Amino acid sequence: VYPIITIALFCLRNKPNVLKTILFIWIITACLSISKPLFFYLANTKLSLYQYGSGQSLPVFMDNDHIRFSIFLSFAALFAWYIRKQHKYITLLLFFLITSILFLSVRTGWASLLLMSFALFLHYLLTQAKQKIRALILYSIATILILITAWFIFPSIQQKIAYSFYDWGQISSHTFNANLSDATRYSLNKTGWNLIQTGNTNIGWSDIAPSMQKRFKVLYPGYATSFGWPFNQWLYWWIGSGSFGMLLFTLWLFFPVLIGFQQKNIGLIIGAVAVAISCLVEVNLAYQYGVWLHVWGIGLLWLYNFTKPDIDDKLIRKNALFE
Repeated sequence: VYPIITIALFCLRNKPNVLKTILFIWIITACLSISKPLFFYLANTKLSLYQYGSGQSLPVFMDNDHIRFSIFLSFAALFAWYIRKQHKYITLLLFFLITSILFLSVRTGWASLLLMSFALFLHYLLTQAKQKIRALILYSIATILILITAWFIFPSIQQKIAYSFYDWGQISSHTFNANLSDATRYSLNKTGWNLIQTGNTNIGWSDIAPSMQKRFKVLYPGYATSFGWPFNQWLYWWIGSGSFGMLLFTLWLFFPVLIGFQQKNIGLIIGAVAVAISCLVEVNLAYQYGVWLHVWGIGLLWLYNFTKPDIDDKLIRKNALFE
């Protein structure tokens, strides 16, 4: 996947209008995709709130993979921030995406949104002129008002937070409940770390699942799990490829951050760090949707800096959709 997308992005390198059109399509697709969970919620409000109270989420696209879907929306929000001046209604779509991420109540999306907002605010505060800082403060105030309003309007947020506290309270070193979320992650990550401590590293990807399940029965007698991997990308690589493989993975994952600092491309830094943070609680880059989001999200942010965003905005607005 990565070599293929590298070639595709190289072909787009000198086509800023096409690139902005791709970003525009990503944003529109993300906004339209909210219709599925929104209509389900409106038609099944009681069921939806019950699901949130028991650690579940609303049905979404991407095979109901709400974590990867929230990352998809977060990238869309970041893209919308960058091209908000190209069309007047992009700013409205930006706030709609922010509201949607809050409404869906997926904590990975919340974390990504918080990281992106804080990083952009800090960047503009340190580098931009006073008039742009004033505009950013207005955006920040609007975002804070959305957060406060969302807490009172969306019961899904209240249910998710209440469930999270309940879930954390169920974490135990000796018992296991597959119906929980974070407590399950804790148990599987503990099992993965125990494998590493006992020398079960560099065992190859195909041996991770049987090794995890065998060790799990030792740590949690009387319990069994169908999961065959830890909920942490670094543990996953450490077990499968050893400490050297895990180190190479880390260098590869954060390489775009280095490029971002060299190019002064804050969007690339934010996107790469957001994906890395998500890998702390999920094996995001071992599934097709996670890899697709990583390669295209990071690639487009990387390429956006190559295309000189200070190009004449009027020309871009005129030709963005019809080059």
